[in-house]
Amino acid sequence: MMRFAVIGLPVSQSLSPFIHAQFAEQANLRIRYSKITCTPSLFPQLVRDFFAAGGSGLNITAPFKTAAWHLCDELSERAGICASVNTLWQDEGWLFGDTTDGAGLVADLQRRLALPQPVNILLLGAGGAARSVALDLLQAGHRLRVGNRSAAAAEDLVKAFRPYGDIALAGPGDRTFDLVLNAASQGGQHLLPAFVAALAPNANIVDLGYGAPAEGFARYARNLGKNFYDGRGMLVEQAALSFRHWTGFTPDTRKVRLPA
Repeated sequence: MMRFAVIGLPVSQSLSPFIHAQFAEQANLRIRYSKITCTPSLFPQLVRDFFAAGGSGLNITAPFKTAAWHLCDELSERAGICASVNTLWQDEGWLFGDTTDGAGLVADLQRRLALPQPVNILLLGAGGAARSVALDLLQAGHRLRVGNRSAAAAEDLVKAFRPYGDIALAGPGDRTFDLVLNAASQGGQHLLPAFVAALAPNANIVDLGYGAPAEGFARYARNLGKNFYDGRGMLVEQAALSFRHWTGFTPDTRKVRLPA
């Protein structure tokens, strides 16, 4: 039996075990997928212990994606650029890391919204979640404008990803936004009002989170009369990429059913 887990703080709300169980059924594999709550001081040792005990793969969620990046012996190109890792596996004693968040988001947006190429995106937030998706969005040809409570953090993000596409600080004179992505850990509903006038009439609004953390932003977005989606679709798509790393099997994400 292959053993997988997701590590975070908190992690009780995670749907990952539910999703990976459906992937394993498609692949005709027997797996055990656990949730592990961890403190920052214990994270490095917990990762080492998991693989030493025969674990096959780990998903990493907040707040440990940067810490996981530092632990890796070898990184995918996009993980190296994003300084973020959400997928770990071991091979011959070497710890490998990738970030599947951005590719998962792009796949979900394309499947769910059938976005034309490219679109103008307002990215709210400049922390780890924003960094984990910016590269794939830019490489898909989209134009990003960043709005954040801390201008310095937004400037750092723009500087880091400018070599990879059209990214700049959000401000006066921006094109109409076709899509809003909330990657702020909290308070996205307080960032968005400054940009409401720049939203296209049929703009879609997406929160990268789901459940209770996304509820405030969801209420505000729906009060604007816009189409709103949470991050569960992205979660499924990024999980499929993790599962492929671990097993070599590519799940059919269209068959996954999530609780309401």
